[in-house]
Amino acid sequence: LTLILSIFLLLFLSNTAFCLNPLRSLTQYKQTVWTTDNGLPSDSVMEIVQDGNGFIWIGSYEGLIRFDGENFKVISKYTNPDFDGITARILHLDNDSNLWIGTNGSGVSKKSGDTFKMFTTHEGLPNNSIRKIFQDKEGNVWVGTTGGLGVLASGSDVFKPVEKFKNSLIELIYQDSKGRVWVGPGDGGVFKLEGNRFESPESFQIMKGKVLLSMNEDNEGNLWMGTKDHGLFILRGDKLVSMGEREGINAKSINSIWKGLYNSIWIGTDSGLFRFFRGEFSHYSE
Repeated sequence: LTLILSIFLLLFLSNTAFCLNPLRSLTQYKQTVWTTDNGLPSDSVMEIVQDGNGFIWIGSYEGLIRFDGENFKVISKYTNPDFDGITARILHLDNDSNLWIGTNGSGVSKKSGDTFKMFTTHEGLPNNSIRKIFQDKEGNVWVGTTGGLGVLASGSDVFKPVEKFKNSLIELIYQDSKGRVWVGPGDGGVFKLEGNRFESPESFQIMKGKVLLSMNEDNEGNLWMGTKDHGLFILRGDKLVSMGEREGINAKSINSIWKGLYNSIWIGTDSGLFRFFRGEFSHYSE
C-alpha cells in the first residue's frame, strides 16, 4: 500500500498523470514514500484525491487525512463531531468542489468548505456501508453500497434507491462521454441505463458472472473494463473483446484504469502497474 501511495502522490504532485510523459519510465521520476514512520497516520490507504486548492485528501481506516505537502491532518468523529465516521473508504470530488466521503458503516458525508453533512439510511441510502460514489454530468450523485444503489437527484436531500440493484453490492459506477451510466454489481454482469431502466446489452453476455471493478474511456471512445479474476476487456463500438497475455497483459484482477497523456492508459492490477501506449503494454512491478 505504501508503494501505491508513492505512485499516486507522484501522479498528483506532478499535477496528475496527464503531465507524465509516457515516453519516460516511472523510474525517471523522483518518488517519495510516506509511511507511519515519517508522518503518515495510517499505512492503510484506500483512496486519494486532490482538491482545487492543492490539498491531497487520503481515505484510510484511521479516518480522512489531509496532506498539504508537508503535514498530515486526520479528520474523524474523534476530531470533528460533524463527521460521524472513523473509516474513510471512498472519496469523490464533485463538480462544485465538494468532497464526498464514503465510510465503512456510518453512511456518506458531504464536505462543503469546513462543514460536513451526513447521509445515512435515514436519508434514503440503501445501506450505510459505502463502496462507490459518483456524480454524473447532470449533477446527480450515485452511491453504491454493500446493500444496493442510491441516487441523490441534483438539489435533493434524500436518496432514492434503484430497485434493480436491491440488496446488491455495487462495485462500479461510471458515465461515459455519451452520457450513459454503467453499473457493475458484486454478483457479476454489466448494466447500462436505458431511459429509466438498467439493462445488460446483448453483446455483454460474455460478462455474465464476471465482477466489474474498473472502467474508463480512451480518446477514441473505446471503453476499457477491468474485472475481478477475469482480466481486461475493451468495448469498441458494439464489439466487446478480451485483452490477455497475447496482447501483453497477464493480470487477472484489474483494480483501476486511468487515462493519461497522449491517450496512454494506466492499469492498476494485483500483478503490478501496466501502461498501454502506442499499441503496446509496459509492466511495472516490485
